[in-house]
Amino acid sequence: MLEEIFISKTRVKILTLFFTHLTERFHVREITRQVDEEINAVRRELDRLYKAGFFKREKQGNKVCYSLRKESPLFPEILRMIAKETGLGKSLIKEAKNIGKVKYMMLSAHLLYGRVASQNEVDLLLVGSPSQAKVAGIVKEAEKFYGHEINYAIFSEEEFDFRKKRYDPFINSVLMQPRVMLLGDEVEFIA
Repeated sequence: MLEEIFISKTRVKILTLFFTHLTERFHVREITRQVDEEINAVRRELDRLYKAGFFKREKQGNKVCYSLRKESPLFPEILRMIAKETGLGKSLIKEAKNIGKVKYMMLSAHLLYGRVASQNEVDLLLVGSPSQAKVAGIVKEAEKFYGHEINYAIFSEEEFDFRKKRYDPFINSVLMQPRVMLLGDEVEFIA
């Protein structure tokens, strides 16, 4: 889908590389290897993205290294788009029709930033009546991608609404945390 929005497939590959490795720096040849594109195309796109304010650029010896500029105004939006096109987000969106009825599906932004959730936090919340076995299978695969356990919770619509009205501490913490909505209306989700 991003290929339809962004004209350059090289740019999409570069953005995906960086937004799935938020804290890493890459030098030009390493980026070229990772995205499997011609070095001139990679350099051209890196230059455009740098000028657009997405990257920091620094010289290390004879290498030029790039890293994300998280203070870029579009950073959160690009992160949300990439989250829906990679890893757990992509898998859940792809399988949404096969896992059962789901009204809301959200990923914690903390997961996307690489932070491992504590026992009291949730990386993924589904509201509806999805197949717990199918969700567990998708999450198990995603754990390989992220390299750690993913905390998730499933609530029926009735239980979610009841706990929300009762100001349940767990639900309140979920509603207060930064998130990426994979399915459902965010305004309705928090109201």
